Amino acid sequence: MSGSANPGPDLTVVVATGSGAWAVRMVVAALAAQTVADRIELVLRVDPGTEIGLLEPWLTRFAAWRVIDDEPVGIVDEATGLAALTAETEFVSIVEDHALPDADWAETMLAVARTHDDVGFGSGIANANPGSLLSHANYMLAYSQWSDHAPGGPTDWIAHHNCTFRTEALRNVDREIYPKLFNREGSIIRHLRDTGGTFRAVPEARIRHINPASWSSTWALRRNVGRFYGANRAEAEGWGPLKRGMYVLLGAAIPRLRYLRERHDIFARVPHLSEPRRSPALMLGLTMDAIGQMIGYLAGPGGSRALLERFEMDRAAHLGPEDRKMFYPDRP
Repeated sequence: MSGSANPGPDLTVVVATGSGAWAVRMVVAALAAQTVADRIELVLRVDPGTEIGLLEPWLTRFAAWRVIDDEPVGIVDEATGLAALTAETEFVSIVEDHALPDADWAETMLAVARTHDDVGFGSGIANANPGSLLSHANYMLAYSQWSDHAPGGPTDWIAHHNCTFRTEALRNVDREIYPKLFNREGSIIRHLRDTGGTFRAVPEARIRHINPASWSSTWALRRNVGRFYGANRAEAEGWGPLKRGMYVLLGAAIPRLRYLRERHDIFARVPHLSEPRRSPALMLGLTMDAIGQMIGYLAGPGGSRALLERFEMDRAAHLGPEDRKMFYPDRP
């Protein structure tokens, strides 16, 4: 399914969901409100049979739009990565179904991308739902280094979500390994960097990210992020039982040590957040993460990768009632 209502596009934006049109309504509306919406090709990656009638009021505002629904979305990162290869423009952006670009985001990103030779451009990430302790905890741990208040310019790493790539750079990646590079670790960024690509932070191209804000979801997310990290670290560094046990015994100190080590950088990148007021949120997130790390050191990754891959599928399920009503009013 496809359509075209305006002159040719300059930027392709890929949005994926396995939950239905209601899950992408807010992001599609935000993209349709772009100052250069008539220069955007929208690619919707959805499950077979997904009804998109809910989105029709916005689709005519784009230069072109397409639906890819040949198979179930499965792992969102892989699905968006493969959909990005179908872009018909010089640049392609991947935007999550729980990320809302400011109205000048695309125009700003295009202006920067066209005047630099980098292969990837990172957006400035703001917290879309700052009304809860848990939202701040998840935002600071996941996105503070790419905050809309962080410095712009050359950087050695960008978030692999809500970013923009030079389409040719993606097409030059070996197709045999390409799908698996779009994963939780952001291996596509490492691969592009290791093959000579450079990146640029564009904090003025702002996207507002909807962060998990329920206790159960935050506990599941932070615990499994920590477990995945701890298990991978122990495996990669060849830790034996003695070293694993030692790190578990020292685990209670991890949150405090990480806070002391990282607090300056985190709060420097989010200067609009008061450290005295927000430090409890950061400590809470670090504590949950540390518990997960200890589990990973002792018991390995378990199902942490699979859970983290599924976690991005339905952001509404990870919000409190007020946020859910605000951002996903059409959720069944």
